[in-house]
Amino acid sequence: MLDIIDGLLAPEDPDRIPRFSLWTDPVEIDHLLAREVVEILQGLAIRARSTTPFQLLAEAVEELRVRPILKQRHPGGAERALANVDLYLEMARPYDVRGLGAFAADMRARWENSEAEVEGRPDAEEQAVRLITMHSAKGLEWPIVIPVNTMTTPQATSGLLLNRSAGTAHYHIGPVRDATYEAVLLDERAQQERERIRLLYVACTRAAELLVVPSLSEGRPGWLGFVDLGVDEMSPIDLSQFEPHLPPSEADQENHQDRDAFALEANRIVQSTRTIQWRQPSRHEMSDDDAAMTEALATVFVEQEAEKPEVLGGPLRGTILHKLMEEVLTGEVADNLNSLEARSAELLAQVGESPAEDASKGLVPNELAQVVANTLTLPEVSVLRDRLHTEFTVFGHHVDAAAPQTEIALSGITDAVALAPDGKIEVVVDWKSDVSPTNTLRENYRTQVRDYLDASGATRGLVVYMTLGQVEEISAG
Repeated sequence: MLDIIDGLLAPEDPDRIPRFSLWTDPVEIDHLLAREVVEILQGLAIRARSTTPFQLLAEAVEELRVRPILKQRHPGGAERALANVDLYLEMARPYDVRGLGAFAADMRARWENSEAEVEGRPDAEEQAVRLITMHSAKGLEWPIVIPVNTMTTPQATSGLLLNRSAGTAHYHIGPVRDATYEAVLLDERAQQERERIRLLYVACTRAAELLVVPSLSEGRPGWLGFVDLGVDEMSPIDLSQFEPHLPPSEADQENHQDRDAFALEANRIVQSTRTIQWRQPSRHEMSDDDAAMTEALATVFVEQEAEKPEVLGGPLRGTILHKLMEEVLTGEVADNLNSLEARSAELLAQVGESPAEDASKGLVPNELAQVVANTLTLPEVSVLRDRLHTEFTVFGHHVDAAAPQTEIALSGITDAVALAPDGKIEVVVDWKSDVSPTNTLRENYRTQVRDYLDASGATRGLVVYMTLGQVEEISAG
């Protein structure tokens, strides 16, 4: 299972066939080549950040045919192995929020630390008899418990003894035993007796409905001799209350379902199934429409290279401009040119970037400060400045009109919002540092702001092109 998780977190190169320990038997991979395993893992890994670890691992188990392989590997009985697979999947449920990476890290840590784990119960949902040691029974419960093999004599204490209080070891050679060894021996036997009493308590308290205690033979006190359970005062178990044979199973019912009825029921299931699609407008460049975004960004780079703009754009420039706007609005930095220029130089130094002398070849603190100062004087921005709050988290959901079975869950962080007197979001503001945005890129920005408007209930949105000094207003709906 750790191999599967590793594949989901970091899919292998399709041209390289990894050596998955799960597929080491040539018979098992007769119909599932290692290359197919890699392709399946790569397909699932794409959804690692958009679905829960339990769902992802459950699909991996099905697509990799783990259960049929385990049945082939254990022809005499694969119930235990299959129960362990289900137990492992259940262990992934608490990681719905923390994600697959956290689950993988915890499972690998348990593996490396050799932490013991109670195995899965194949009889969890059916009538069965389970044999288990007293040590492993702690924390579990069954309707009927019979402590078998409790008439045997416990193993005698001898050999090397440890005095736990003094931290010393004691051993005797031949029949010679000194007083110190005898004292440690008596203490060790007393501790073992107390431990056996605790184990008997665990065994006898696992029964939810009925505890069957074996009757002791004379001269054979065994394990049950450590505790007086009052067996002599109990009445023998009355087996007449139980059926001598298992009740007959119900006869198989004939399936009268025809092709039309099957198709109708299948369509009903499809219509009632709801899927959740996550959308993060703040990460539009990482959205499902990667191909369109890649083409749009490539167009921007081509245009910039052809037109040779006076200002060199890029992700780092956008990050610094966003940071400056945030600090000005929060009052951390004054909005005059000297303060903005000094802060720009500090931010460049923090990211290990040297200031350039020409804005067309690199980042110039004076140019960055001027862009921020100009943005603050834009009429659409200046009128909202006193009400702007930065880095505002927005959540929302709605049903996709084109696909009613799809519910879109939206989460993102807006650059700034203007709040109304009642505390509701009135305007959503998105800062853009693009030097020469294409029409495709502009439309992506509009879609991003519209998503924020739908989620927040705001009526207006502003896309502010800081470098160009332009403001585009977006209306809700």
